[in-house]
Amino acid sequence: MIRELHAAGTVVAGVCTGGMLLAEAGILKQKRAAMHYLAKDELKRYDADVLVYRIVDHGDVITARGVTSGVDLALWIIERFAGASIAAAVEHRMEYERRGVVWRA
Repeated sequence: MIRELHAAGTVVAGVCTGGMLLAEAGILKQKRAAMHYLAKDELKRYDADVLVYRIVDHGDVITARGVTSGVDLALWIIERFAGASIAAAVEHRMEYERRGVVWRA
């Protein structure tokens, strides 16, 4: 299902080892991705280039390192699709401060 959605043009995202579902679907092949440090070697077996950034935005695939980076991923998705001011408003409302760097293709 993930492969079909992606092939139809849907931007897909994975958080922590959930990114392994994207890898198993063949979506991360020869792409850069973020992954929890305990699974990064396993992800390399899927021909993905694992980066140490908190969020990796490869355009049609966005991945985040660990489970806590899921909030940063959500805020990045809001910023990318709705704008920085809306993402900042959500961040403020949540009383959350984003951290880490977003790598973009």
